Amino acid sequence: MALLQLKSVSLHYGGDYLLDGADLSIEAGERVALLGRNGCGKTSLMRLISGEEGPSAGDVLRAPGALMTRLDQEVPQGVEGTVFSVVRGGISPTRHEEDWETDVRLEELLAEMQLPTEAEFGSLSGGLKRRVLLARALAAQPDLLLLDEPTSGLDIRFQFECLEHVRYLVKQNHLMAIITLHDLNQAALFADRIAIMANRIILAVGTPSEVLIPSIIQEAFGIETTVLQHPQHPAPVIVPVRPQQRLVPDPPRILEQ
Repeated sequence: MALLQLKSVSLHYGGDYLLDGADLSIEAGERVALLGRNGCGKTSLMRLISGEEGPSAGDVLRAPGALMTRLDQEVPQGVEGTVFSVVRGGISPTRHEEDWETDVRLEELLAEMQLPTEAEFGSLSGGLKRRVLLARALAAQPDLLLLDEPTSGLDIRFQFECLEHVRYLVKQNHLMAIITLHDLNQAALFADRIAIMANRIILAVGTPSEVLIPSIIQEAFGIETTVLQHPQHPAPVIVPVRPQQRLVPDPPRILEQ
């Protein structure tokens, strides 16, 4: 059985549809990236998957007993304590582990993510806070990991290190990860499959090479692209084509008196 299945799922308030007829099935061990323009329905889909919202129609099916954690876009208010204590706070009580085993595992995780164990969470930069919260989500050892733009606010090095760490944990623990991203090339390198959303529907689902093609990118994002082959990985590289006309008109000229 798939860890997660969406069957004709819709979410609406009155006549205002936030998501319309979504179908998606994800197996353990898969990394799936959600791509789409702002307002296309990605966040609504993540809220349905996490159970924060119930569908207006259709079914959201999760494997019985599966543990799920979600990392939101924003840093929550009221998080206090050292980095170690904040990360330790993500441990699920349903996971059976000796305290010393937990401490060793968390110390290794924090070292891999280059986080200052004894630093106060409130003293950290926004980017470091997001890395700590990602470590907390990973510390729970979930079956389903939901990450809403986890690389936002990180420099390019830690963006790739973040995604590589998620990739390693997915493979090692046979869990499932769903990640919303804006960078198409990051998604192509990271994801096993990509779901592209547009106008509150899932427009296409498939491997990066299957869905990151000029016609689908044009429909979803409204831009013309050239798709090349990555020189070192079996992944496409998306190159936007510079438009012949300006997308934003020139500002009006002010005539001198």
